[in-house]
Amino acid sequence: MLWRPRCGECQFCLKGMPAQCELGKIHGQTNELLRGGTRLSKDGVRYHHLMGDSVFAERAVVSQESLIAIDPSIPAEVAAIVGCAVITGMGAILNHMPDLAGKSVVVIGAGGVGLSAIMAAELVGAAQIIVSDIVPSRLEKAVELGATHTINSSTEDFVERVREITGGGAHYVLEATGRSQTIRTGFEALQPGGTEVVVGLGAVGDEVAIPVNVLVQGDRRLVGSLYGTANSPIQIPEILNLYKSGKLQLEALLDKSFPLEEANAAIAHLRTGAIGRPILIPNTAASAS
Repeated sequence: MLWRPRCGECQFCLKGMPAQCELGKIHGQTNELLRGGTRLSKDGVRYHHLMGDSVFAERAVVSQESLIAIDPSIPAEVAAIVGCAVITGMGAILNHMPDLAGKSVVVIGAGGVGLSAIMAAELVGAAQIIVSDIVPSRLEKAVELGATHTINSSTEDFVERVREITGGGAHYVLEATGRSQTIRTGFEALQPGGTEVVVGLGAVGDEVAIPVNVLVQGDRRLVGSLYGTANSPIQIPEILNLYKSGKLQLEALLDKSFPLEEANAAIAHLRTGAIGRPILIPNTAASAS
């Protein structure tokens, strides 16, 4: 299931930017299906499809464009994270940093998206993968997945440490938290000609201030990336092929599993201490593990 599907016919789909699909935007604005309306109800009450998928429901009707057929040998837990965190983090690396091999990248935020980006950066041969977070256990996980350096930004000067590690600034920064302060410091940690890619979403109305002279005189770039700017029907199967071939250990991104009826507990765990992504199992007999 995709929360950002492609219609295949609008101008953005046709030029390879399905994350900007004109129909796909309906999900974020109305929580209805691509062509409008809802097909969910219980006891006579109509419910909406969260991002068009309603993945907290035991059964759901979705638009056919919201589905991708995958190899049935792929574990459901792995497929679940590939459809969101993995395609976002890996897509941003693969689609916005095509020359990353031998260069430096900073990943701000070691949650599911950030950890996925680390795996992609390691896969393509980044020389320095610097990861910043405030949770020590997440930084330990980052090292396990390929980080060469870590920065605990609650106790260390982030920009100073990046410049020290890289010898002047990073080629690329990926910001995965959506906070204006970290977007700004990520931009300051770039070397001249560097690019910061922001995948984290902030609150409605959030803004970030960038110094104009640093932008212009440093020839730096700040770009956004929704859903990894991925051509999902192509890149999700490619990522799963890498997993099947043993080149991506996607199981390492999985945290605890929860039965569906404990969805609130899973969300609380995600907010307070998850490393990677907790998983909901749509089976009431399942137990937390």
